[in-house]
Amino acid sequence: MIRTYKDDVDSFSDPVTQTRRQKIQLLKWLKEQRIKPCPIETLVSIGDPSTLLETNPGMHKIFEKILQAEQIPERIVQLEKEQKEKLLTPYMIQKISDLIVQEQQQYKSKQFNILERYSLTSSDLTLGVRCLTCHHIPMQRIHGSWYCPQCRQVNKLAHQETIKDHLYLHETISNKECRQLLHLESINATTRLLRKMNLSQKGAAKAITYSLPFS
Repeated sequence: MIRTYKDDVDSFSDPVTQTRRQKIQLLKWLKEQRIKPCPIETLVSIGDPSTLLETNPGMHKIFEKILQAEQIPERIVQLEKEQKEKLLTPYMIQKISDLIVQEQQQYKSKQFNILERYSLTSSDLTLGVRCLTCHHIPMQRIHGSWYCPQCRQVNKLAHQETIKDHLYLHETISNKECRQLLHLESINATTRLLRKMNLSQKGAAKAITYSLPFS
């Protein structure tokens, strides 16, 4: 998927493929819980109403899966009409919902705070993008890529591993924290880097925080 804004062109991983993968994961999880699988439909919601959706000739069927947010309720009604048989009772829906919440809580409880385990604080950590080749910190941001002054490697995506490392320790990251972490000044540039990682988002405007998606 490609987004064009003014003179900037950003590419993102295919959201339709992502929903298919999540569908497979959910079906597998339902089987593990001994819950009879039911039809699962996947949709991609575009939140910004000003977004113009375009595709290549012959690919218009993709718009059955990618919709503007305001079209979602209508599409759900349509899907409900197509599915004549009710396979899940309200009780089963609530049970599945409770199991998902319980599973997520168990997942979080298994995580341990590495900083506490080794008696470290955030001030003990070295900020900056880590070179994936020689592990030097920090790399330098030059013309949209990361340059390592030690081994001279250039990598456009080196920041992603540094951000993930932060999220493994702190669970969330804000734009301000990310700028401090990557040694960047531009709010907009940092926002673009974060959004390209397909992280989960919570909050709005300056209060947005990013986290690793639960999978």
